[in-house]
Amino acid sequence: IMKVLITGPADTPYANGCFEFDVYFPPDYPNSPMMINLETTGRNTVRFNPNLYNDGKVCLSVLNTWHGRPEEKWNAHTSSFLQVLVSIQSLILVPEPYFNEPGFERSRGTPSGTHSSREYNSNIYQACVRYAMLEQLKNPCPCFKDVIHTHFWLKRNEICAQIEDWIAELSKPLQNERTGRTISFNAMVLRRQYRQLREELTKLAPPEGGDLTEIDYPFNTGITPTTPAVDPTSAVTVGSTPPGKDLPADKDIDDDENDEDPVQDFGEDEDNEVIVKPDEEIAAAAAAAAAELAAAQDENADLSPEEIVLSMV
Repeated sequence: IMKVLITGPADTPYANGCFEFDVYFPPDYPNSPMMINLETTGRNTVRFNPNLYNDGKVCLSVLNTWHGRPEEKWNAHTSSFLQVLVSIQSLILVPEPYFNEPGFERSRGTPSGTHSSREYNSNIYQACVRYAMLEQLKNPCPCFKDVIHTHFWLKRNEICAQIEDWIAELSKPLQNERTGRTISFNAMVLRRQYRQLREELTKLAPPEGGDLTEIDYPFNTGITPTTPAVDPTSAVTVGSTPPGKDLPADKDIDDDENDEDPVQDFGEDEDNEVIVKPDEEIAAAAAAAAAELAAAQDENADLSPEEIVLSMV
């Protein structure tokens, strides 16, 4: 048996999730196709796709597990293992998996199809975070442990932004009452899973071996944070994320399913900066502090930022 790990493609409800497959090559391979079983199923509780059953079955014409046109089925002379893996990524892990269900493609572009697809994706979002991210971080397959660790360490900032986009998407109002209730519930579950995922991501240590300094630029402790610009007429930027921190500080997360803007529960904007609504005194003080620091930097170009700040105290 061979094990395969596939990460979900970008711009899909599977993005950055780690999906583990077992592959068995029968004695008469390549006359017969390999047998593939999905192991990432939440212990047989989640059907991630119309083509991925909760018992692990992978439904594809090229595997002869789905009836299709003769040219789509396994061919001992032209079919390959690589073709199967590419088919899983490109034909199954797609942006709108709802329409993979036979006959559902006809509803694409209709209000009913749009609502149903969004409802379907809302369930995949939270299941992906729970089982293809959290579960993989906590209980990775031994043979993929280092790969999974490195994947989430390198992608942690991207993953957080991605999930916040999912939460924002699920927060948009829907006219369909039935799908609206389901989506609201899945959004609530997603926020809870996201909170737990953030906690796990902050625990990750840099992978051993290799120089990842440039790759991990935003989180490199050796990089000095720049002083954010201050606009007294709009908002005061307080404490941009220090490069030494793995993730922005986590504020209280409201699990209320009726929360209109769950992304704002973290008290951060899209650049991971905490925004405080200004009044005239705060804005003036912040502007003065920024000007003082800038002047000190000009006068002490040979000092480090830490030494400059200490000289101002």
